[in-house]
Amino acid sequence: ACADGIDNDGDGLTDLADPGCSDSADDNETDPAATEPETAVLLNDGFEQGMAAWTVSGDGRTWYASTEDAYAGSYSAYARQTGVGTPTYMQAAFDASGHTTVTFAYSRRLKGLDSADDFGAAYYDGSWHDVERLGSGSEDGDYVSKSFTIPATATAVRFMCETGARSERCFVDNVSVTAE
Repeated sequence: ACADGIDNDGDGLTDLADPGCSDSADDNETDPAATEPETAVLLNDGFEQGMAAWTVSGDGRTWYASTEDAYAGSYSAYARQTGVGTPTYMQAAFDASGHTTVTFAYSRRLKGLDSADDFGAAYYDGSWHDVERLGSGSEDGDYVSKSFTIPATATAVRFMCETGARSERCFVDNVSVTAE
């Protein structure tokens, strides 16, 4: 690998110009000192400490931490009977500056949502962009885990729930934003 004229490890350096090559007989161009990029945790919330990291807003009944149906641990974020046409939001800010790859992940459970109801997850980078928007009979029943790559220019994430009946609910748990 250190005498084939190819950048075998993809670092932009070839053969003896690569610090991974000790001599032309070396069969591995990978630099042993090179490390994988560290993952930074910008936001991580299982709601075990309540909603302190979140700003809640909207005309509907607000999100809150509940023990009713947690995905992991004892708590999840929960919204119910917000009122048709009156969504409620919860959002949290983070700083991804200096990073190139950002991942937004969460687990959600939608219970009883029908055609008049709505759920959404979005990121903010000067304007809001949906990564997931469900409605019109989007009842899941069980928790579903989601993960999205979002731009490093993003500065916040939010969730939206709009339900009309008391039996209709949105649950969110294990929310994270990580970056490399």
